[in-house]
Order: sequence, then structure tokens, then C-alpha cells
Amino acid sequence: MIAFTLVMSSNQALLEKLEELFGNESFNPIEEELFQWFVFVYSDKGSGIKDLDKLDFEVFKDKLNSLIDAVYLWRHKE
Repeated sequence: MIAFTLVMSSNQALLEKLEELFGNESFNPIEEELFQWFVFVYSDKGSGIKDLDKLDFEVFKDKLNSLIDAVYLWRHKE
């Protein structure tokens, strides 16, 4: 029962964050891109993130920001 409560709590936190990010309005270009990234992760492609400890997660976030910058510049040049 405790595990179920933690899962429900975790799911609730995700739902609340999605509501905060996307709301009920039509998506603007930023929200559209964020949602596409979320769908990629939601389809279980980013599930390995759960195995990172706090320090590794912080390093991952820093590297992800660098990757996002590189992808943006790469797509901008096309």
C-alpha cells in the first residue's frame, strides 16, 4: 500500500507540473516543443533517469543544457 501511495503521489506531482507547464490553452511554440520532448520521455525512452543518484542527476542536467544548446544551434543552421 505504501508503494502504491508513493506512485500515486509521484504521478500527482507529474500531473501538477504538466498542468503548470501547459495549462488548458492552445500551445505556443515553446509549449509545443516542450510537449514533444515530454512525449519522447513518456514513451519510456528516458526511463534510465530513475537510476541516477542526486549528483549524477545534477551532472545530467548540466550536460542536457549543453546538448539543448548544441541542438538549437545545429537546427538553426539548417
